[in-house]
Amino acid sequence: MRKLASILTAVAVVIGGGVATMSSAEAAPAAKVTDTRPSVKALSAKQAASLQALVDQQLATTRGGTQVSANEVSYDNGTVIMTFPLPGERTAPTSSDAAVKGLSADAEPAEGAAALASVDWHGCPSSLLGGDWYCFYEHENFGGRRLQWQDPHCSAAINFGDFGFRDQATGWVNTTSNRIIGVQDDLGNGNWVNLWDEDYRTMVANVGPSLNDRADRFFAC
Repeated sequence: MRKLASILTAVAVVIGGGVATMSSAEAAPAAKVTDTRPSVKALSAKQAASLQALVDQQLATTRGGTQVSANEVSYDNGTVIMTFPLPGERTAPTSSDAAVKGLSADAEPAEGAAALASVDWHGCPSSLLGGDWYCFYEHENFGGRRLQWQDPHCSAAINFGDFGFRDQATGWVNTTSNRIIGVQDDLGNGNWVNLWDEDYRTMVANVGPSLNDRADRFFAC
């Protein structure tokens, strides 16, 4: 009887330890990057896991990406950033320091700088936030994922498909002071049609039903 009781006690300890270990793993999944932003630290374990799953999918279906924060994937030495909204949020947050740190910023003219500082660029960095960028948004009113660039691309077009964003652009922001962005749709057989042009320091919350989810590539000069 004592032997049986001892065996049952040992089994209970093993089972209890297993349950405790599983619970601990579920409550604190291993982070793939260090992200100390309060909004990220406030995420539940389930929310953090769902966000990481989206980032993992982005990395698995595109080339050359590196996760730099809990919700950002960087390409081309940090000049291209894909940003995901945090769980429960409709829009993607402003770029983290890890995403834009160390990148060059175009000089901002003193005249009008205060007015520019008061503009809501919907998370797309401006000179006053660490560099001039142009951004594309998945949903209207600057919602969903945000895909942003910093460099000019005049001689060769950039394909949205390389970043998992083909036929998904609905809104855009151009915070640059000297780049015109031309966005095109692939009609097939080598035929392209211009969808819209983005003047510098401008934005559009919704390109409209006839242009929505058609963008395949762009030039930035």
